[in-house]
Amino acid sequence: MLEEVFRDEWGRVLASLVGFLGDIDRAEEAAQEAFAIAAARWPETGAPANPAAWLVTTAHGGGRAGAASLARPTGQTAAHDPGMLT
Repeated sequence: MLEEVFRDEWGRVLASLVGFLGDIDRAEEAAQEAFAIAAARWPETGAPANPAAWLVTTAHGGGRAGAASLARPTGQTAAHDPGMLT
């Protein structure tokens, strides 16, 4: 299941995260972390109804303190980067 989601949704997940983070390297790191979380959780809980939305939400901040927050430089928040508020 996860392989199919990766193949079908990687581009959309990455594009959403690039828009959110403004940096492709950070977006790839956040997407990889979200997929790793999915690989750990989905075998136990099953895949969600909308896997791409789950992955983006997890990468934005829904899992393990947020994969996207792990991809941001230390101490960077929306207050430090006004572009993150849009």
